[in-house]
Amino acid sequence: MLGTEPSFVTIHGRKMAYSEVGPPHPKGTVLLMTGLAAKRYGWYKQFEVFGHYYRTIALDHRDISDSDVVTEDYTVSDLADYGSWLR
Repeated sequence: MLGTEPSFVTIHGRKMAYSEVGPPHPKGTVLLMTGLAAKRYGWYKQFEVFGHYYRTIALDHRDISDSDVVTEDYTVSDLADYGSWLR
């Protein structure tokens, strides 16, 4: 369930929050990313449904919700780079 405690991954020294669900043998991976300034909880209706078939990850961007607060400027391109930890 998406409302449970988040997991965390450290990327470039920053703690990023995410929730993950999936079957024992997923068909692939789905990364659910919200628009800017929105929390991963916005995916609560899709999260479990996708999770029946795919490794499903809902990510909080940096500076949002349970992820680390950021004080310096960053771009949308910087946010996209944070998905690289999935590899």
